Amino acid sequence: MSHSIPLSRSTATRRRAYIHDAEHYLGRIASILTHTAFVILVIRFFILEPGITDGTSMLPTIRDNTSFIVEKISPIVVPPQRFDIVQHIEPIEREKILVKRIIGLPGETITIKQNAVFITPPNGDEYRLEEPYLPPSTIIAVPYRTRHSFELAENEYFVLGDNRQFSSDSRAYGPVHRSLITGKVFALVLP
Repeated sequence: MSHSIPLSRSTATRRRAYIHDAEHYLGRIASILTHTAFVILVIRFFILEPGITDGTSMLPTIRDNTSFIVEKISPIVVPPQRFDIVQHIEPIEREKILVKRIIGLPGETITIKQNAVFITPPNGDEYRLEEPYLPPSTIIAVPYRTRHSFELAENEYFVLGDNRQFSSDSRAYGPVHRSLITGKVFALVLP
């Protein structure tokens, strides 16, 4: 016949305390992991988004296969500015996400002529846009049989790729509404 030896009260109490501490510790770890995952998801979907360029439309500023970060808050809070590099949804083919430079602002008229971009502000005089980031040999033209002048309405922006000869941009698909601009682009590897 076997007899069990009763545990002393202090041993049983310590064992229960140990199990309680372990459960509490594991609960804390689960809570920390859940909160961390939540913060990462909020940052990823609402504040910063990683990306990689696919194409040469922003040469020489951003090369093909360049990693970048899209900062999503400032375009919501502050209107995009001329020369900002932004990520936007293509207005015609909405499944396309593109990276381009803002050239024209709401209310302006953008005209492409004489191998240059000309801007006419509301109630202002036309002037030639200086673009020092472009190589001197850059050819700035519009596709054959398309318009050369674009009037921008409220909340519309004119975007161009820096590689003007090999970029599908506002010259082809027209102005981009502010609601289609998803964020400012910051290249992680510069040329």
